[in-house]
Amino acid sequence: MKINLRKSFVSLMALAVFAGAWALELPVKSINGKDYYYYAVKRGDSLIGVANALGVTRDDIIKYNPAAADGLRQGSTLYLPVSEYRNVSSPARNNAGESANQASEPFPYKVKRGETLFGISHRFGVKPDDIIALNPSTRNGLKAGQTIMIPAGAAVESAEVAPVATPVPTPVVDTPTPEQPEELPTVAINDSVRSLTPVVMEPTEIIPTTDVRPSIALFLPLSLNGNAQDRAAKTSTEFVKGFMLGLNSMRDTSLPVDIHIFDTAGKCDTIPSLLARPECQDLSLIVTAESQAAVTATYQAMGDRNTFLLNLLAVSDTTYLLDSRVMQASVPHSIMYAKATEALMMTFDGYTPVYLISKGGKSEKLPFTEYLRGEYLAQGIEPIEISFEGMLSAQDLEQLDPTGNYVFIPGSGSLTEFNKFARALLAFRETLPDPGQVGLFGYPDWTAFRSDGCDLLHQLGAIIYSRFYEDDTDDDVRRFAALFEAEYGAPMLEQVPSQALLGYDTARYILSNINAGNGNFDPEWDTLYRGLQSTFMFIDAEGVHDIDGCANQAVYIIKFLPGNEVRVQVI
Repeated sequence: MKINLRKSFVSLMALAVFAGAWALELPVKSINGKDYYYYAVKRGDSLIGVANALGVTRDDIIKYNPAAADGLRQGSTLYLPVSEYRNVSSPARNNAGESANQASEPFPYKVKRGETLFGISHRFGVKPDDIIALNPSTRNGLKAGQTIMIPAGAAVESAEVAPVATPVPTPVVDTPTPEQPEELPTVAINDSVRSLTPVVMEPTEIIPTTDVRPSIALFLPLSLNGNAQDRAAKTSTEFVKGFMLGLNSMRDTSLPVDIHIFDTAGKCDTIPSLLARPECQDLSLIVTAESQAAVTATYQAMGDRNTFLLNLLAVSDTTYLLDSRVMQASVPHSIMYAKATEALMMTFDGYTPVYLISKGGKSEKLPFTEYLRGEYLAQGIEPIEISFEGMLSAQDLEQLDPTGNYVFIPGSGSLTEFNKFARALLAFRETLPDPGQVGLFGYPDWTAFRSDGCDLLHQLGAIIYSRFYEDDTDDDVRRFAALFEAEYGAPMLEQVPSQALLGYDTARYILSNINAGNGNFDPEWDTLYRGLQSTFMFIDAEGVHDIDGCANQAVYIIKFLPGNEVRVQVI
């Protein structure tokens, strides 16, 4: 979401400041007897930019325009029903375009599905840190239906301010230690549920409160036929090892579940025959962490059975937009770019973006940088471009005004490209009155940096976005690593993301979901699940035709701080 309405896309600015915004300004078209407001997408429009300028959420737009989830296309048309949006106006301004009333004291606000900390802070014109100060749990993300306190001084319409006698504190749930038994049948937003209590290997009788016994199948290319395993097989085996540890860690707290693990041997044509087996006739969920081809083959072989499909890694798959049974665990590019841009613009409000272009170097992040460029241009901000050959030098940076604030954005996430500019930026910071005048925004690849590369990230105070994040200094991660090595006789493979941790987090997410549903797996489980490396927050696109599945929308924003400290938020 944008930082404030005055920076919203210029062509839409007028709509946000008139009374009854849409009711007066957007044209209406009747479709099948129902009236819809409609808006023609223009060049440079973005989903978040349009939503902010019109005073609605991005999910409001996606709900009635499912194709918008993957970005807006010039010339397309967005529709919203008149009956539901007749009196929508910008929540942060009144009819005259001036600031709305300011709350004299903190007041409660119920979080809606899809809302983020940054979005809510923008809506009420307060800083994210001010919300976190009143609601410490929000540092780890928000949960739909959760009630948080909005700080005094927030810009709100009078109808939104509820009288508050005493601020309601957000409960903080302590993370269980290895000596404490886990008693959490479900995962609340502050419950990391990551205790690695030694597993009791003897069967434990669990009395279910339902006759439902879900059945889960994993389709993976394990290649257990005696031949040497290729990379995909080794990766999948690592995933299964972590998955089994996840199952064992909840042995005493989970309802009964049948788990079937099938070896596809990397051949998609084996999947239909596997699904035809008797044990696969009443599956609740199929999990695949293989290729795009395997996801497609699995989906096609499912037919019309009432089974959900959890796609863990095929990030470019769009089947979830076509079928309500499909869950996209790897955050789609369109959602990740939007949230990363939101975090960048909120964190570096008032900073001039500077693109670093390495001549002849890698530029694999072009899709993101071009998306970001469009968002900046929509606010009337033209990024500065600095091209350099070989290593970035002090001379390359001389064009920058030493009194200005700059956020540098490279075109590649590789260590080789990072080393071409990092030390020059560090030296440039030292020439400025305030080191805070220089910011650096980067990519998931940087989480794999070690030694000198990692040290430079901390010295530069870099901020990155990612679908995954593993803190190898975290006690829970260390305990898992020790347990993994003790169980399997070898340490985890060095991978980013770690497949062992992905397997562990996936198993615990599935079992926690089933426990919450009293034996039923629910793809729309309304809880943010925070694991050791992955966070799952599946949100239904809720399209007009009610066919859309769910996509994970939890994105990590990671800030490297001095002293090798790291601050992590999920938005």
